[in-house]
Amino acid sequence: MASACRFHSCDEKVAVIFACPGAIQAVGILHYDIRPGHFDPKAATLTIYAKELPSAVDMAFDAWQARIEETAAIKIVKEIQTSWK
Repeated sequence: MASACRFHSCDEKVAVIFACPGAIQAVGILHYDIRPGHFDPKAATLTIYAKELPSAVDMAFDAWQARIEETAAIKIVKEIQTSWK
């Protein structure tokens, strides 16, 4: 896991899941809606980018999400993106 945050948004995080020998299988980004009037520090989105999302990878993201929700006392909505430009 590595940190990936926007300027002054250090609560944001990213997780990358690799399949050996080093191919990226999925990327999950925990982020907040920072638009004026929309920001809620207790509500975040976990967006997962993956061409395919095997159940083991999905379960790993679920466990990561649960740990963050518990330790940070926030609610996280998960969304999955399997195609993007």
